[in-house]
Amino acid sequence: MGHGRLCRLEGTNEKGGTVKRFYLLAAAAAALALVGAGPVGAQAPRSVGGDVTMTVHTHSSGVLMFPSERLPFNFTVGDTFAYSSRICRATAPFNDIGLNFTPNYPGVDEGPRSAARVRHWAQGTITQAAGNRGTITTALCVRDASGAWVPSQHVIVSRYVARYELRSPNDLHLNGAFRFSPSESSGTFRDLQGGGRFEARLTCLGAPSCAPLGEFHDFVASTGNPSLPAGRLQPGMVGSFYDPTVRPIGAPTV
Repeated sequence: MGHGRLCRLEGTNEKGGTVKRFYLLAAAAAALALVGAGPVGAQAPRSVGGDVTMTVHTHSSGVLMFPSERLPFNFTVGDTFAYSSRICRATAPFNDIGLNFTPNYPGVDEGPRSAARVRHWAQGTITQAAGNRGTITTALCVRDASGAWVPSQHVIVSRYVARYELRSPNDLHLNGAFRFSPSESSGTFRDLQGGGRFEARLTCLGAPSCAPLGEFHDFVASTGNPSLPAGRLQPGMVGSFYDPTVRPIGAPTV
């Protein structure tokens, strides 16, 4: 409601009462307008949706962001696993270009050829003779005040279900579906909805077989040959997304 409709200046002035009332009402209207506008430069939440792809590279050795737990090669129902990406400031070429939204997600993968720098935590449980379920926690990396890459509070949580098949001694293959978890995602990704096709493998990168090692050392969500270079490896999570409340990037890191 504009100020002109809120009140008008009267032609009389009984001891200044009418004029004073006008200025009080005008001041109150201005204060309400400032409260509604919020801080200078603030951006109102807006919606975005489209297609999304994600490639996940996680490991069980080196300097990792999250705790890891290797799945035994001779696993049984009830066994669990956890694999982590390198820390944000470490070299991780697959994950540095592993998350893409189309159209671009504001503040995350701006530009026609850009991608988000992210790190992952892949967890799972063997639930039956040929199936498992788990979560992929994906943290967006941002630069701190000194310019170093650090994890942020902007996190996507994806839940998946899949069937597994031991296709070779170095490929426990997973096929299934994933969905974003709006209630568990945070920061700019809070309320993120959607999902799609899920394909991954537990493997031992750089080794011909996991069998003599007795454990699966790595978890990779991708399709095709896992030895392909970054940019040519096809994503293992392909689907669609919708976020009704995109929030600005730039919040404090955690």
